[in-house]
Amino acid sequence: MKKQTLLIFLFPLFLMAQQAPVIQFDLNNIGKKKTETKPSENIEQEQTTTYPSDDEEPDADKPKKERKVKQAKAEKPLPEEKEEEKPDFRNGLFKGLFFAGLNACQVDGDDASGYSYLGAHVGVGAMVKFHKYMSVSMEILYNMKGAQRRLFNNNTADSSFRLVHDYVQVPFLFNVHDKRIVMFSAGISLGYMVRFQQIISGKDYTHPDPSAPIASQFLKDPRRFDVCAEVGLHFVIKEQFALGGRFSYSLLGMRDALPGSKVRKQYNNVLTFRFMYILSPKKKK
Repeated sequence: MKKQTLLIFLFPLFLMAQQAPVIQFDLNNIGKKKTETKPSENIEQEQTTTYPSDDEEPDADKPKKERKVKQAKAEKPLPEEKEEEKPDFRNGLFKGLFFAGLNACQVDGDDASGYSYLGAHVGVGAMVKFHKYMSVSMEILYNMKGAQRRLFNNNTADSSFRLVHDYVQVPFLFNVHDKRIVMFSAGISLGYMVRFQQIISGKDYTHPDPSAPIASQFLKDPRRFDVCAEVGLHFVIKEQFALGGRFSYSLLGMRDALPGSKVRKQYNNVLTFRFMYILSPKKKK
């Protein structure tokens, strides 16, 4: 009787257990989830973390001096081009020149010596500076050359002579500059005689005259065209003024020399002392 009564109470419970969902617990999977979360976290950390290469050292480990040197190199501007490679247009590639001076002259082959004749030296010119230390120039000059000397003295007459050779000359020169202070020049000049005068014992014997008290060779008209070798040295003051000298010697004989002279022809021999003004274009700001 008791068993039947117990079965009657347990039968509804059995039916309810058949209809209810089954819930299973897998203990092995729970352990795996805990262990698998750790590698995923490590992967994320590896992706966000960067490591320096072997060639590049971190800035923290480098000495401070090396970092300062690199920073200074990065901030240092690029060097400008040298003046030898590019002319300095601010100082003027083209320059105007003005000259004024004094010639001390003599004529070799006139049986006299000494730079006793003084003449004027004036002119203009232009200079082209194509290198820091080199330039070329051309000038147009009016040069007064000549010679004078007392030949002999006696009781009756005071014989003397004076030669006047005025030239328009065009020198072509190559110039070498040293630190903008010294300028050395060399070249040739072409000249044409525009004035000739010959005075002997106070009388004008410009044209040949057999009655002149001197050798007939000396009375011939000189060559009008002349070519001279030129060398000079100037000292530049404040880039605008220059003082210097020049030596000029004829390469072509003007006429035959007097008998007894050491040379066969007569040549102009001139020392020039002159002042030069250098006109440069205005510097651009």
